[in-house]
Amino acid sequence: MTSTAGSAHRLRRWAHALRHSPLHPQWFAFGYKERALREAAAAARGALLDVGCADGVLRSRLDAAVAYTGLDYPGTATNLYHTRPGVFGDAQRLPFLDASFDRVALLDVLEHLPRPDEALQEAARVLRPGGAVLIHVPFAYPLHDRPFDFWRLTEHGLAALAGRAGLTPRVIAARGHAVETAVLLMNLALAQGLLAAAARFRPALLLGVLLAPVVLAANLFGWVCARCLPAVDFLPLSYWAVLERAGDARD
Repeated sequence: MTSTAGSAHRLRRWAHALRHSPLHPQWFAFGYKERALREAAAAARGALLDVGCADGVLRSRLDAAVAYTGLDYPGTATNLYHTRPGVFGDAQRLPFLDASFDRVALLDVLEHLPRPDEALQEAARVLRPGGAVLIHVPFAYPLHDRPFDFWRLTEHGLAALAGRAGLTPRVIAARGHAVETAVLLMNLALAQGLLAAAARFRPALLLGVLLAPVVLAANLFGWVCARCLPAVDFLPLSYWAVLERAGDARD
């Protein structure tokens, strides 16, 4: 590993160690992803299918009574996340019988599918009556996991997808105050610039030390603003949605 490549690698390692603190550029993003995991775990019932499960982090949050099945696409699981799900498969053509599950989780998945309509129709197909699809999707967030990053959905887009799949939105909620979102995007732009610089010259490590207080101040500023200013939903970080299939069973 060259010295410049090593600098970039060290910066990423340090950042990972700080991922749960306001010193991390993605502090807000990680916080809302954690909230989505908690909400999905709270909504879980019976048999749950976790589509695009990656490392199966949702499974560790579930009650023991929930029957968990994790599915991921072979190329994504093997090459991108280096994980082995319980089932290899395509979210747009699920290898399960109709009405097999009480819940289907699509957490940070729809934006990575070339045909999200088909994925939601498949999720509806494998749901039992009264079941629900649990969704978390980014909105104002940079490109990631390229080249498998295709879409950004609004609340209206999610409602339209739900209608075409025969599902009824029970919840479609914006996550993240506009100021938090703006701070996150600024932090990520600075961090990516720093990583690019670190790949070219060693002194970028010094820039990393200088960037830390900037990120900390920006995150704390965003946190305070989100609690002092009225909520506005024109620039959310992400959306959380619960889409139901018609039936007699209710929570």
